[in-house]
Amino acid sequence: MLILDRCYLFVDKKIVRPKSLSELIRWLAESSKERIVEQTDVAKNITVSTVFLVCDHNHSVPADKSFDRRPILFETMVFGGKMDGFQRQYRTYGEAKCGHFETLDKVHKTEGVVIETDDGP
Repeated sequence: MLILDRCYLFVDKKIVRPKSLSELIRWLAESSKERIVEQTDVAKNITVSTVFLVCDHNHSVPADKSFDRRPILFETMVFGGKMDGFQRQYRTYGEAKCGHFETLDKVHKTEGVVIETDDGP
């Protein structure tokens, strides 16, 4: 089935293929928190969110055989502030975690605000 060819699950911080459409649908219904890699409120009106995308976002058509076809499954987005709409995409969980904090640093510098976390500023 075509949709399953582009979809993945994120279980225990590991990317796995769904065995069936019903497994994918069940996982989507039950995994909303697990799909959030990191989410940080930088200020009252600014949030940086990094999530697992479920479906491969690598939509490029390779011009040659050396093109990297690995799936793009994670994304960081900024909501609000001067960087509203900024986004970055990643292939791995590790890249996504690092990218989230790199984006936080960029937002911090752009906005000139202290980043609020659960552990304090």
